Amino acid sequence: MSSINLYGRNLLFKTTGSDLQEMFAAFGHFERAKIITDRYLRWLKGFGFVEMSRRSKGEQAMAELKGKEVYDRRIKVDEAESRSDKRREESLRGRGRY
Repeated sequence: MSSINLYGRNLLFKTTGSDLQEMFAAFGHFERAKIITDRYLRWLKGFGFVEMSRRSKGEQAMAELKGKEVYDRRIKVDEAESRSDKRREESLRGRGRY
């Protein structure tokens, strides 16, 4: 069984980690759910990550939650890029290869 890391954005700025857990709990077990905050001010930034234990459940969550209205906002859910992929892309772009 492989896991999947999901990226949820366009969340209401008062959305908490518990809210995020509630949204994804219906789709099965998840390893962690985290809302991202500003490093210095600790303000919520309107996006977060959820790591689902099973890829199939994560894909189901993506399909059902993408575009769903939560607190009068249409949320967006996609598969998150791994940090290594993102760094490699930024590195190539910085060297004029992208």
